[in-house]
Amino acid sequence: DNLVVIVAGYPDLMDEFLNSNPGLRSRFNKFIFFDDYKPDELFQILLGMAKKQDYVLSEAAKVKAKEYFEQACANKTENFANAREVRNYFEKAVSKQATRLVKNINSIDEQMLLTIEADDLENFVSVS
Repeated sequence: DNLVVIVAGYPDLMDEFLNSNPGLRSRFNKFIFFDDYKPDELFQILLGMAKKQDYVLSEAAKVKAKEYFEQACANKTENFANAREVRNYFEKAVSKQATRLVKNINSIDEQMLLTIEADDLENFVSVS
C-alpha cells in the first residue's frame, strides 16, 4: 500500500521499457516530463559547479564554454545528458588544468590554482 516506484530516462527508451511487458504501463499513472536545459542554463550550472569547488573561469574560458554548450545543444545525440554533461565537462577541465599546472610546478600561485583557462576546456567534438 505504501510502495512508490520512480523510473527515469529518455522518452523513447522509457516508452520501450513501459511497452516491454504487457500491463506494465498501466502500473504507472503519473508522468513528469522535463525539457532539456538551454545552453545558457548549462553554462550557469557550470559556473555553479566551479564556484562550489572554489574555481573561477577566465573570460576566455567563459566564451569557450558558452560556445561549447551552444554547439552541444544544437547537435544533441540520443545520449545528451544535460547537467551530467556539464559535470563531465567540468571534471575534464579540472583534470586538464592540473596537467597544465604541473608543467609549471615551481611558479604556481593561488590564482592559477583556482582559475580554469580556455585551454583547459574541451573543444566541441560530440556529446556523449
